[in-house]
Amino acid sequence: NANQYVICKFAQTKSAEDGSFEMAVSAGDWSVHAYADPMSGYSYNQLPKFLNVPVGGTIEAQFVMTKSDAQITGSIVDASGQIVSDASGYISAYIPTTSMMTTMNTASSFGGQIDKGNFSFKLPSGTYLLNVRFPSDSAYIPPSSQSITVSYGETKKINLSIAKTDITLNGFIKDDSGNIIKGLSGDKVKIYLSTKGGTWHNAQINFGTGSFSAQVSAGIWYLGYWVDPASGYVSSGKDMEIILSGKESKTINVVLTKASGVISGVVKTAEGVPLANAWISVNLRSFSTTASQPSGIAPESSYVAGVSSESSGQFNIKAPPGKYFLQSSYQSTSGYLNPSEVEVNVESGKTTTVEIVFKKPD
Repeated sequence: NANQYVICKFAQTKSAEDGSFEMAVSAGDWSVHAYADPMSGYSYNQLPKFLNVPVGGTIEAQFVMTKSDAQITGSIVDASGQIVSDASGYISAYIPTTSMMTTMNTASSFGGQIDKGNFSFKLPSGTYLLNVRFPSDSAYIPPSSQSITVSYGETKKINLSIAKTDITLNGFIKDDSGNIIKGLSGDKVKIYLSTKGGTWHNAQINFGTGSFSAQVSAGIWYLGYWVDPASGYVSSGKDMEIILSGKESKTINVVLTKASGVISGVVKTAEGVPLANAWISVNLRSFSTTASQPSGIAPESSYVAGVSSESSGQFNIKAPPGKYFLQSSYQSTSGYLNPSEVEVNVESGKTTTVEIVFKKPD
């Protein structure tokens, strides 16, 4: 498959019996990756290929698949060790690497479907991090990520224990004046819960009433939310810690901050050519503050809002009043250097104007 993540373009195709493939795409920069059926015995464990496709042109790409010489099989079980036959979802095995901010990145992954509580898939021998995903409306909470090592020719069986969702968390979406916000849509706001172990669960939102609810299990959870700045609101960037026990129900409200100011500007090259699809983000902290963070400690997110520049290079971002740092980036294969961040002051009811210029190394 091929992706242009910034502008959400996607294309895919299947290879023929002789291994050849063709895929029609529009001109531009594409990230191209190869995948194989989990039980085919082959996998692609390299980074995606980054290709620039000219107008009317054809680019050739070769993918060398790796023989899957090991297998993982197992079941989703409850606290008593019984198979949870109504559990369905997807299980992935990632090859983990640790970045400077101790976040988990992955060069490649393998996996398969969870069907009636059981799963099985092939992969190359090695050490992996297993991660389970259930549908957002599932009655079960995924287990924490788990490390596993499989040797050449080995079929490793593993059972993963899950807890049933027997605690209700509910509340309302409110503005910073305490009013319930109604009428937002699913593409404007999302509410989620996560744990330190990597478990993720989405809340269900009733946009007509401005209420939300989630079924979770006992433990420590972190309630977070994402808001499209085009909605006129932004999130705080901080997740709320919630401790749940027994089978209690808990009520907690999510407060969105009104974005009453605007940051407007244009992105261009040093030659004055408008640059489309550059990413501009509004942040509470400077890069220098993040860089000075003590080793081994991941800072809280300072992200407030962001947008991609239009074909004219123009962009508009709504934000609450305050001081921010505007940070910009463009496709890594373009040859352009990311410009220095810009400090801006946003006032309620006013528009702050900036110009962002991308240059190439000289």
